[in-house]
Amino acid sequence: MTLKPLTRSIALIALTWAEGLAEANPSLDLKDYITQVTQKNTGVQGSTLSGTASEMRSIEAKLLTAPTLYASIETKGDGKIQPFSFLQYDRLETNVASLGVMQNFSFGLQAKLHYDLMTLRYINPQTGALGPLGASLGTIFTNQFINFSPVLELTQSLWGNGFGRTTRASKELIEAQALASSHLSRFEAQNTLVQAELTYWRLAAARQIIEVQNQAIDRAQKIYEWNQNRVNLHLGDEADALQAQALLQARALDVLTASNEERSAARAFNSARNQDSDEVKETLHRLALDDLNSVETPKKTKIKEDVQAAKEAAKATQADSIVHLEKNKPNLEVYGSLALNGQPQNMYAPPYGGTVNAGQSLGLSVLPNRPTYVVGVRFSMPLEFDTVSQSQEAWRQQKTAAELTYERKLFEQEENWKGLTQSLDDSKKHLELSQQLEVTQKNKLEKEKERLTRGRTTTYQVLLFEQDYLFSQLGRIKDQVTLLNILAQMKLFGESR
Repeated sequence: MTLKPLTRSIALIALTWAEGLAEANPSLDLKDYITQVTQKNTGVQGSTLSGTASEMRSIEAKLLTAPTLYASIETKGDGKIQPFSFLQYDRLETNVASLGVMQNFSFGLQAKLHYDLMTLRYINPQTGALGPLGASLGTIFTNQFINFSPVLELTQSLWGNGFGRTTRASKELIEAQALASSHLSRFEAQNTLVQAELTYWRLAAARQIIEVQNQAIDRAQKIYEWNQNRVNLHLGDEADALQAQALLQARALDVLTASNEERSAARAFNSARNQDSDEVKETLHRLALDDLNSVETPKKTKIKEDVQAAKEAAKATQADSIVHLEKNKPNLEVYGSLALNGQPQNMYAPPYGGTVNAGQSLGLSVLPNRPTYVVGVRFSMPLEFDTVSQSQEAWRQQKTAAELTYERKLFEQEENWKGLTQSLDDSKKHLELSQQLEVTQKNKLEKEKERLTRGRTTTYQVLLFEQDYLFSQLGRIKDQVTLLNILAQMKLFGESR
């Protein structure tokens, strides 16, 4: 029986891994890796930028009650014959220009202050049909009139959007939707960084497992060589050598499996920092037992970003329900306007001589000579009463549902935190026991190997103990990774990086 090909294969596996590790000269700790992910991961960059942009968009709500400048120019020609009019003309041309400021207030008032310029021009006016009176009028009539008017218009809602409920709700809706989007984007960025941290420890653990597996190969190789020498000297049973051979082959398979996991973890590691490679040349921070044994339970410093998003989403739904409830209510408005007109007391008498020019009209526009005022009330209401009632009830239920959803999200956050805290305590205890078990299993294996050299036990027993020791090492690494994963997840609750 010969095992030279197998021995060379195992040595090649160990050598290949050792060479790769030797090339890993640069050191990369967790903080530097997270910095790389933050700077190079386009998903993190996009989520962070989206969160900032959404937060900036929340100020759009202020535009609903911000002053608005507006202007208009209109030209109109009218050639209709006016019945029962002493003045006949071919066409009436009207030009109106308006410049003003409009603002909606949070208490339901809409105000407009604008300055209007209107010109009227009669094309070929005729007054001779009135006989002597028409001739007299023709001497003083001008075919062009100019009027400058400052105008103030006010509209106050009293029922639907009563005293600005819709306006305030619309502002809250815009702001809450933007903030909800901002919190969700930031949660995505934070979650990506947490996953990157888990990937870091996954790769660190995979490398440490390879070390443990290579140590196991060395032990299996020595056990095999010892049994093979005894067989060659006719001092041992060939079955013992076959058992040692099977163990060596199993350990070789374990190294291959661990190598595949290390390569997969390396690809995920590089992918998080936007690199397309399954090779990580840097050395990583080892799973330090001393650091983990002394770790303290972090403190929750804030509400999670996804819960904040749920809170803002609930506010948005509540505001949206108010907007729709107000929209379906009857509309009752009181309105009024006051305009000053740039016209003389008698525009056909001296000193104007039947002509009013732009300068005269502009100067008179600030005087209360010929004011125009309007006061009124508007009312409207939908007549589909059943439909309105059902719609209002639906929106009330929608509002309640949003509140309940947020309450559940908040409850789940507290439960998750308590669960993580308890899991952290349990994991620390489990890791402590795993360390103790590893030490015991190592001592047990060493003692049993000594007994084997004295012929007081069997190779099979040693192989069992060797396997127990390997499992205790792997279990301890698993417990370390579990504890580190819990700490990483706790950072979503505000633990500083």
